[in-house]
Amino acid sequence: MFLKFRGGGDDDDDNNNDDENNNNNDSNKDKMETDEKALAEERRRKRLEKFQINDEELIAAAAAQQQQQQQSQEQKGSTSPVRTPNNTTTTTTTSPLKPVAPPIVTNKPAPTPIVTNKPAPITKDSIRQSDIPMTESNYYVLEKIFLIYLQPNNNLPQKSIYLPSINEQIKEEIKDGQLKLDKPVLDRILVERLSTKVQGVPAVEYLISCFNRIQQTIKKKMAIDQQILKDSTELVLLYFGLVLTIPDMFQNTSSSYGIGPVQLMPYLCGETTEELTDEFIFKFLSEYQEDLTSIFEPIFLDLIKILSTTTLTGNVFPYYKVFSRLVQFKVISDLVVTLPCWNSPNFNGKEMERNTILGSLFSPSSASDDGSTIKQYFSNASTMNKNTIGDSFISIRQIQMNIHNGLVDLLKGFLKVQQENKEAFLSWLASAVEKNLERNKLQVDRTKACSDGFALNLCAVLVLLCEAFVDIDCSKVSMVDTNFLLSGKRHDITKDTRLCATSEEADQWVKDGTIEKPLAHTNFITETFFSTLRALHIGINSTYEKLKLIGRNLQDIENNKRVLLDSKIKWQNTPQGRLFEGQLDLLTKKEDMLKGITYTIDAQLFEPTFLQKTASFLLFATNWILKVINPKNTPLPLPLPAPPQFAALPEFCIEDIVDFFTFVITNFSQVLQYIKLEQLMKFFITILATPEYVKNPYLKAKIIEIISQFVPSKYSKGNPILLECNQDVKDHMVLALMRFYVDIEFTGGHNQFYEKFSYRHYSSLILKYLWSIPDFRKKFTETPKDPIFIKFINMLINDSIYVLDEALAKLAKIKENQILFDDPNWDKDLTPEQRKEKIEQNDLNERICKSNLNLANSNIDMMLFLSSDKTIISGFMRPELIDRISAMMNYFLALIVGPKCTNLKVREPEKYHFDPKLLLNQLTEIYVNFGRDPRFLQSVVRDGRSFKNSLFQTCEKILQRERLKNDHELDEFSKLVIKLEQVAKEEEQAEEDLGDIPDEFCDPILSTLMTDPVILPSSKTVIDRQTILRHLLSDQTDPFNRSHLTPEMLIDDVETKKKIDEWLASKKKQ
Repeated sequence: MFLKFRGGGDDDDDNNNDDENNNNNDSNKDKMETDEKALAEERRRKRLEKFQINDEELIAAAAAQQQQQQQSQEQKGSTSPVRTPNNTTTTTTTSPLKPVAPPIVTNKPAPTPIVTNKPAPITKDSIRQSDIPMTESNYYVLEKIFLIYLQPNNNLPQKSIYLPSINEQIKEEIKDGQLKLDKPVLDRILVERLSTKVQGVPAVEYLISCFNRIQQTIKKKMAIDQQILKDSTELVLLYFGLVLTIPDMFQNTSSSYGIGPVQLMPYLCGETTEELTDEFIFKFLSEYQEDLTSIFEPIFLDLIKILSTTTLTGNVFPYYKVFSRLVQFKVISDLVVTLPCWNSPNFNGKEMERNTILGSLFSPSSASDDGSTIKQYFSNASTMNKNTIGDSFISIRQIQMNIHNGLVDLLKGFLKVQQENKEAFLSWLASAVEKNLERNKLQVDRTKACSDGFALNLCAVLVLLCEAFVDIDCSKVSMVDTNFLLSGKRHDITKDTRLCATSEEADQWVKDGTIEKPLAHTNFITETFFSTLRALHIGINSTYEKLKLIGRNLQDIENNKRVLLDSKIKWQNTPQGRLFEGQLDLLTKKEDMLKGITYTIDAQLFEPTFLQKTASFLLFATNWILKVINPKNTPLPLPLPAPPQFAALPEFCIEDIVDFFTFVITNFSQVLQYIKLEQLMKFFITILATPEYVKNPYLKAKIIEIISQFVPSKYSKGNPILLECNQDVKDHMVLALMRFYVDIEFTGGHNQFYEKFSYRHYSSLILKYLWSIPDFRKKFTETPKDPIFIKFINMLINDSIYVLDEALAKLAKIKENQILFDDPNWDKDLTPEQRKEKIEQNDLNERICKSNLNLANSNIDMMLFLSSDKTIISGFMRPELIDRISAMMNYFLALIVGPKCTNLKVREPEKYHFDPKLLLNQLTEIYVNFGRDPRFLQSVVRDGRSFKNSLFQTCEKILQRERLKNDHELDEFSKLVIKLEQVAKEEEQAEEDLGDIPDEFCDPILSTLMTDPVILPSSKTVIDRQTILRHLLSDQTDPFNRSHLTPEMLIDDVETKKKIDEWLASKKKQ
């Protein structure tokens, strides 16, 4: 072991060295050098102690080596170079015992040597005549590679050093007139160099530069002993490790990054002029025999620390380079994935971002929690114009795109090193997602969850990685092993809600083999696909929900500011003025903050390229789900029950798809312009045609919302081609929409009562558009034969009555407030809080009115076009529906033209989607359509609540006055009015003829004469069939004891029916 040769001559007398090498130095310099030598001696002793080598062992080893060399010389003789006066070199062979003649000394002063930076030509066996005679090649190694000079030089090259302190030590090694630069001697010299402080030359940089010069020398094939170069390389690598692990042993072992291994950071980043080559790192790793953890763990920890404070606009790429350069070496990759800072089980979601290596790499983002992007780009967000915001978006998105591409390259390089790296990355990824499920909660604990920026970066980079297998044709869908996700092998889905099964059922299917075990060796496509799907679940959707929440808060702030500003004249000169000014300033600051957060998220979340690539990935996911749900391409609707493999899938597999396309198609449809969505439509119709496959009605509701965006409107061109792109859509869409209209009564949400109206509105829009397409209209004519049609019409009536009644009631209140607000002193006796409350209540009324009238208009539209077809009308005339329809129509007509219609006359009615003339025109047209069936006319006049002949006469006059219909249409309505008057007289006469109806013949709920009595099996109550059927449309229970009841369970009461018929016959005879 050559370590034992280090520093062998440090015991020489310091004063002698000073006299010999520093004759011209003053006493102060002598003292400084003496101190430095004492310090060097102390360092030498510490090094010897580290390697457990004492002075006695070192002296004994040196003596043994010297004795061995003398014995060798006695046997073979030796050659000593002697420099002649003409500066030529001769070789003299002498006996070891024969003294060598001393050189001739003259009184002539020696000429001053001219030192140049060019290396002296190296010739074989040439020896430089000096106090330390060595071959020129050896001097070249010292002076040009190690930058060490053993003789004084008035023109030292930059970064070189004169080391007089080593001369006396190495003179002892001169044998046969020359010093051989072997490994022990070079070791001594290098130790002395590292122990000497050289201004501006850190020890790490010095060793790296020495290595680079050695490699250059080798490449130039210079005439230098290869063993010396090999020894030099080994020593450089050895002391490189010591400088990093025991920095206090030498001088200049710190940098701006700190001491120890972190000194390497600027060299790994490429910030220095001296290059730390991959060849150096490779050879160091090959030669270094100690534990590498002490070297590389501090580097990675420092990397985490730096990136945790690096903002979006900071230069992150040098640190990405550090990671990439290090992990390309297998030995470092093996090490790094075992470090606690790679993937600690004790970290929460926030710590996975801040305290892990990959987490820190994914942190820089415009949507990070540090707020730096807000300060730089959106400091005054509430007053920024669109152009400035747009320019900021462009800058941020370009930086963000570069970061994402850099991360992709970084990961690809890491994953290619070895198979174990893939496993380490996937394990970290699964942990990062699992521990950030907190983000999907209604109340997110931000101390435990990662930032939006980290989550979005994760999504973006994973989507880019998936581009390798996400092609247009989705040809690699078959390579996704669904059973891998269901097995829980990588992802814990035990707490996830399943599509059509309980968690217990899903677990049992896995245990009993109903769901097969995953493949023994899961391919990387499967792993990456499900990891990306899970990452999107915690990234995009939760961030979008956060934006919606911020939007609501901003709306509240805007309302509060408006209230304060509108009343400023009243309070600005009052004692409370300063208080209100403070509130206004506080609201403005909060508005700035919330808008700044919104813009920083928008800049990343809604970046067009990111949305396009995510859409492509999710379309791939829809193809995968179609493969699972219908592997044999069975015609729709699919057979029940759902396949276990599909039923056991977590809801997020579909939820993430529909949520993403909902907000993209609604807000950024242009980014999907060149993306084929036909498979998406096939996926939607498959779910809608067999709704039993998905338990959660919310998921189906979101599908309907997306499809409604494909319908052209005055606000958007839509994408109507998708509604006709598939035969399954043409065959099943109409009935599926009607069934959805019925099933959405319960969405599962906390405000499901109001949500159902919105989703039914979307369904109405789609149905109205489909009615205009001949292929779909044929399907409409077939629907009355299906039981779902009756339930659909019943729900349509229920909704229409509620929303129109509620809307018109709010419209009356709005009119009251309009009259109130016309008075400039309406709020003179109100406090700002009372004024705010009054305005907020009016705003709420306006919002409700707008929404309900919008829904009511769509329902009336649907009633109108459905009633225009004679085949479909038969479905409306069923006993359980006809009376409800006529009552609804009469009620609406009374509201529009009745005595209280003036309460609905508001300013700007179009603002609330209220067009009374259009509404009246539609209602009268529906009357005419249904009036072609005599049963409807009878039902209209039997409505004792709202029917009055005078209303129809008033309506006729309005139609004529306002010219709402052409002559033909007016004539048809006039005929209807005449028919109604005639039917009313007939019904009045029939009622008089019947007189009092026996109680046993009266319906127990409506108190009307039963025409088709039935017996309820549980309560044994006799009731009219149309009454109980109407009840069962909304509630499948016996109204008298709440027991389960269906139409099939009704029992015909033949005996009572016979008695009623006999009683009616007897009345006619009278």
